[in-house]
Amino acid sequence: MNDTNLYNEAEDLTEEDNANLQSIGWELFDLYDRAYNNHFEDENLNKIIEYNIWNIYDDIWNGMTFKESLSGYDINK
Repeated sequence: MNDTNLYNEAEDLTEEDNANLQSIGWELFDLYDRAYNNHFEDENLNKIIEYNIWNIYDDIWNGMTFKESLSGYDINK
């Protein structure tokens, strides 16, 4: 998957009738936005996203929010 596919998947999910899928779509939009457009001021958070984007993606699909997943990573590991 690439950044365009991530954006398209997020967009498609937000248009679903299922509230859970819509929620996943919005969380994926948050991930996409922070990864490609609206970076954090904290460079360590940006590095976590850069090195773990697809792990965070998996976490979101497994029921975590973007912020919950992000807080589970340590750039110093």
